[in-house]
Amino acid sequence: MSSAPIGVFDSGVGGLTIVREIQRRLPGESVIYIGDTANCPYGNRSTTEIHQLARQMVMRLQRHGVKMVVIACNTISVNCIGELRAEFPNLSMVGTAPAVKLASSVSKSRRIGVLSTIATANSAYQAMLVEQFASDCKVVNIGTNELVPRIERGAWSTELPDVLPDVLAPFREAEVDALVLGCTHYPLLRNEISQILGPGVAVLDSGEAIARQVGRVLESNGLLNTSGEPPTYRYLTTAESPALTNVLERLGIPQTVTL
Repeated sequence: MSSAPIGVFDSGVGGLTIVREIQRRLPGESVIYIGDTANCPYGNRSTTEIHQLARQMVMRLQRHGVKMVVIACNTISVNCIGELRAEFPNLSMVGTAPAVKLASSVSKSRRIGVLSTIATANSAYQAMLVEQFASDCKVVNIGTNELVPRIERGAWSTELPDVLPDVLAPFREAEVDALVLGCTHYPLLRNEISQILGPGVAVLDSGEAIARQVGRVLESNGLLNTSGEPPTYRYLTTAESPALTNVLERLGIPQTVTL
């Protein structure tokens, strides 16, 4: 049993979509979240830069006494989770990966889309996922760095309506029936994406699967919080975030403590 918090981090506020799923599945667990808003976005950075920034976030979470770390960012996970696990061998880590397997399982037309950052779209890890789980599908793989900065600016109604239809156009043209949201920021736009693509397209992410895996890891290591004490939540950013409060409210995330 451990009442220490789960540490969760992302390049910005997108990883809060994972926090929401963890809180739903593990309501007794405390969470401390760090969004690296000072260096966001990560999608246009080199693998070396991504690794260096992610390492700093893990070290910061360690200083807060977390019992495990969730990398709530596809870009970080597909580029350097192996290196991070090697550098922090005594700290359990759960990463995030595009839900290609899920998309393949639900697609009837065998045409699926993956929307992610450019760094994720070009990664060898994502290519492996497609080869392993969707080799019989036509996969439309689109990476864009247009969406994350706008989400981080909180430009929901002013900028995104002008950009999102163009970003999604290749998926409409290919007539996909399943779209993978391969960036944790993108579930924040689920309603807008579904409106553009229509009811015939399943819009998928890996949030629930990650929360299940977090629960399995905690249980297998005897780290579930059974103290009965109420959980606490802290949300930290490395620079001022105009979107933080907006996203917390949009997701209905408890705001016990916000720093």
